[in-house]
Amino acid sequence: MEGQKLEAAAAAAGMSERTARTWQEGPLPSAKKKDRWWRTRADPFAEVWETEIEPMLRLDEEGELQATTVMAELCRRLPGKFEPSQVRTLQRHLRRWRAMHGPDKEVFFPQEHQPGHLGAFDFTHCGELKITIGGVAFVHLLFQFVLAWSGWRYVSLALGETYEALLAGLQGAVDTLLVDGLVRGVGRGTVALGRRLRHTQTGRVQTYLVSMVLGAVLIVLVSLLLA
Repeated sequence: MEGQKLEAAAAAAGMSERTARTWQEGPLPSAKKKDRWWRTRADPFAEVWETEIEPMLRLDEEGELQATTVMAELCRRLPGKFEPSQVRTLQRHLRRWRAMHGPDKEVFFPQEHQPGHLGAFDFTHCGELKITIGGVAFVHLLFQFVLAWSGWRYVSLALGETYEALLAGLQGAVDTLLVDGLVRGVGRGTVALGRRLRHTQTGRVQTYLVSMVLGAVLIVLVSLLLA
């Protein structure tokens, strides 16, 4: 305890001055503790591991066999030898064995993509399709461009994996994505606006007169701002 004498600190911690002096000058008991590698009790599964348990684990190619299932089978084969309270010990044995001898696990790193941040392109050889024109094999490739977030894909024909084919594919993807998308967006917006304006066509002269006045006021305001 900082700011106190050794006697007061020992009294506050409930220990003798000798013990407090030892801890003050030497390492703490937690730092002196060594890792225990030996067993405090006999392994209950040592006798049946190679003959009963390991064959079941080797047949489990998917690694889905549970310790409770193995324990139930052991109790059926060897009644009275094992107890349900030993399942935790068996679980640790199974984890250790699968880490060293079990089936390989798929390792993957999930990726989070943001809209418009990433795209990928590549050439795909189509020789395996065995397309022929007039009996002659049509050797060609497909240029593909994919947006990572949306999965939008553009595909075009390429006669070779060249720089010119790459530029043509990228230009086609940009034209399709931006130009065609803009044209379709304007068309859809016009249709949506027309549907909304349709509700204002009531057939009443007052409604058309108000619209004309508002339009004239808007034109005058724009003219003043531009002037």
